[in-house]
Amino acid sequence: MRKSISARFGALAVAAMATATLVATATPASAGTNGQQIKWHNNSNIAQSYKISGYNNDNEWNEGCFRLYYFNEYSTAAAGWWWKYNVNVQSYSSTDCSSNTRLWYDTVNVPKSQSGDWVTIQGY
Repeated sequence: MRKSISARFGALAVAAMATATLVATATPASAGTNGQQIKWHNNSNIAQSYKISGYNNDNEWNEGCFRLYYFNEYSTAAAGWWWKYNVNVQSYSSTDCSSNTRLWYDTVNVPKSQSGDWVTIQGY
């Protein structure tokens, strides 16, 4: 009987540790409830990259540079990056968001929650 209780206690301890690990692991934003992903509509035949700066779903300041390939493209290169509140968006004629090649700049309000996952920005 003693061996059976020890085995049960060990299994319970392992299950508790696994649950604690899952709870402590960061989770991505739920679709549309704590930030949005940004889809960039490239209205420029010069822009080759764009930068987004702002607060993410964890309320941390974040910045990313994303490559553009085609004129009139709807780029989802920033998929998996979640934004909310006011974000700064910029386009560049370089492929690496070099500051001396900036073409366009704007601040856009991205809603914390909405029915969909994406906000489209008309960039130049």
